[in-house]
Amino acid sequence: MPAVFLMMTAYLGMCLEGKCMKREQYKDFDATQLFCPSCKQAVPVRKRLLLVLTTGEKYDYTCVYCGTSVGDKMVSSRDNLPLIIS
Repeated sequence: MPAVFLMMTAYLGMCLEGKCMKREQYKDFDATQLFCPSCKQAVPVRKRLLLVLTTGEKYDYTCVYCGTSVGDKMVSSRDNLPLIIS
């Protein structure tokens, strides 16, 4: 079973004239190493686009040594534009 890579978002609060706003500090993190069950150690990974969906994009992380899938990541689309297929 592949490990699940968690996307993390951090926010930094800002206050200006009594109004507090949140500013996005980190949009996204990408894994550079994950544990490979075949190699039995943390290994460098390659990120490749697996699916493009209406809700976002799904990426797959694979081991650079043996090619085993070691994780995936779902990136939600930030805009709510309709998908037009012609």
